[in-house]
Amino acid sequence: MGRSISSNEVTGNRDGSTNVLSRHPSVSYVIVIGMAGVVLFWRLGLPTLEGHECYVPLVASHMANGGRWLDEESAVGPLSPNTPWNHWLVPVFNGQPRMVKTPLAYWFEAVLLRMGFPLNEFTARVPSAICATLLALLTLALGRRMFSPRVGLTAAIMLLTTLGVQQWGRNARPEMMTSFWMTAVMFCFYSALKASSPGRRNALLMAVWFCTGMANLAKEFVPWFLLLPLLSYFAWHASRPEADETGRPLRLLAVYLVTSVFGLVILDVIRATPALNWWKYAGLGESLGLGLTLAAAIGTPLGWYLLAGGSCRQLKLLLPTALPGIALMLLMFVPWLWYMTKLFPSATGVLQTQVMERALSTGFTFNGKKPGFYCFSLLVLSMPWSVVVPAALAMPFLRRFRENRDALVFQFLWIFGLILLFSAATGKRQHYILPALPAVCLLAGSFAEDLFFQHRWFSLRWARVFVAGCVGALLIGLIGTAVFLSAADAAQRSTVLHVLVIAGVVLVFFCVSLAAIWKGRTSLALAMVLLGAVAGSVAYAARGDLWEEEPDSIRIANQARKMLPVDGRVASWGDVRSKIVYYLGRDIPNAWARRDKLVGMHGLDAGLRLWKEWLESDRPPLLLFGHREDIPELAQLGFAPVQSDWARGISPREPVLFRFRRVPAPTVSPP
Repeated sequence: MGRSISSNEVTGNRDGSTNVLSRHPSVSYVIVIGMAGVVLFWRLGLPTLEGHECYVPLVASHMANGGRWLDEESAVGPLSPNTPWNHWLVPVFNGQPRMVKTPLAYWFEAVLLRMGFPLNEFTARVPSAICATLLALLTLALGRRMFSPRVGLTAAIMLLTTLGVQQWGRNARPEMMTSFWMTAVMFCFYSALKASSPGRRNALLMAVWFCTGMANLAKEFVPWFLLLPLLSYFAWHASRPEADETGRPLRLLAVYLVTSVFGLVILDVIRATPALNWWKYAGLGESLGLGLTLAAAIGTPLGWYLLAGGSCRQLKLLLPTALPGIALMLLMFVPWLWYMTKLFPSATGVLQTQVMERALSTGFTFNGKKPGFYCFSLLVLSMPWSVVVPAALAMPFLRRFRENRDALVFQFLWIFGLILLFSAATGKRQHYILPALPAVCLLAGSFAEDLFFQHRWFSLRWARVFVAGCVGALLIGLIGTAVFLSAADAAQRSTVLHVLVIAGVVLVFFCVSLAAIWKGRTSLALAMVLLGAVAGSVAYAARGDLWEEEPDSIRIANQARKMLPVDGRVASWGDVRSKIVYYLGRDIPNAWARRDKLVGMHGLDAGLRLWKEWLESDRPPLLLFGHREDIPELAQLGFAPVQSDWARGISPREPVLFRFRRVPAPTVSPP
């Protein structure tokens, strides 16, 4: 597979590309910014916002426009005062406090609105697109520091074109913001351990704590998952791998990895087997018992690794900034959490659900998502580069990459630590593993550097096979899509045609790459592969409207907007979708919350009577949002759906608009 190579090939200077990137670092940053501008910002307003995205602009709009406050008609108990301080600190959605996320994403969006940006899909997604651009620049800087200018540039472009960044960098939710600050933590920690002076090291370690605090403001407690990869790398660094010829550091690392996976298996077995729930016999609570079990299962291998690697003698590097750093981090987000619990006692329960129950499975699970879920998720999010990820993950353990082993191990432990801890938590979502994506792309960029230029593992012939295989796969996909297009119905035709265009655009670049590599022009070949991915991303974004989510919510919101007069009354029967609230353009109070308040104020009988009078009042008539499954119940109260024709097989949670009729309406039975 390998072969003897010339010095020009080893250094990657065959055509001078690396020399240019080394002499002019700004060139790489300009390239990444330019590509990010095209890949992330072009047609950023398509498609319409999905449900969870809508929370960000709705809450931010409430902060930026100081008039509205909490819904007095449905609030139980006294309201906190509507002061400018509270207005910016308290996230409010649909008249109710929203405590499930820390407010950094809301603040970022609110500042844009105060600057004069319009409230629309583009503005809602701008913060994520900016953070994704900064994330790519940070990946470029880390790649340049660890490997070479070309590896850094390759990794940054790979990151911009991954499915993960395409999906979440063009999404209003705070995932990219969290990933950026968590990557900044890893960058600062690695740089601190490589610092040439104590002063620079301490400054970088304080930056680690600052970035951790910012990440917690974006998404509380998730950044603490970085503790495992950071301490794992610290143990590796303390074992002095650069000065050891016996291979002991690598053996210690292998033992740590195996025992950590074994600990995860033991944790899952104990959690899934009631007879092994030891905390029940010890008289401990479930949360405490599961927490201790998780700490033992994951912490024991780490503790052994730290001791075996000789980390104790290296602690002097971290101790000077430990206490001030922790204090800085906590001061950045804990006061906000404390203030919210003081204003709204129910916030304590919300935070407990979001953190403890999701992590430890105390009443909160996602069925069917096993430990391997995040391995598969990372491959999906790293598409189209996931084809090289398995080989890239093997590179840290191969002797031929010994000169880059420290940097490769850092990336590997970054990925491994996050997968391990997120797998130990039972609350699983695919996008939780996004902070590992920069490390995946750095490893993939290193693999591409070796495949196309250095050939320490695979020869140039294998690079030709790789590009030819990509061309073959694209041709097969193109033919298959064309065949499917000929049989697609009218509703599918536009989407399938869009996929066909994307595949065709990418194929052109890969064909040029194949011709270039056949002539030995490896820099051009790699550039065409990367540009092909960029072109595919741009082509995908061109018709983002074809990938709408919850179109039924848009339809109902538009229907209600046409029916509602300026002073019209509107409410929801139970919870209402955030997408309906956003596209209706006004708060939709909860009818159940109003009922509970009236009952609490006037007693059961009088409260229900007043509530029914409110429902039936025609000054003006009430427009009520419910679901298809609510039709029988609301029919008994005199409410009939505005729409009476449903397609078969439609979900019971299909949103339905109701209005009151003076003549009792018969129960409507959907087909």
